[in-house]
Amino acid sequence: MDILIAVLRYGLVTAVVVEVVLVGRALFTLATEKARPAAATAPAAEE
Repeated sequence: MDILIAVLRYGLVTAVVVEVVLVGRALFTLATEKARPAAATAPAAEE
C-alpha cells in the first residue's frame, strides 16, 4: 500500500512539473513573438 501511495504522489508531482514547464515555454514563446519588430507583420491595407 505504501508503494501505491508513493507512486501516486510522485506521479502527481511529475505531472505538475511537466505542466509548469509547458506553461513556461508557452509564455517564453509568446514573449519572444511580441518582442519581434512590427515590420514582420502584414502591412495595413491602404484605403
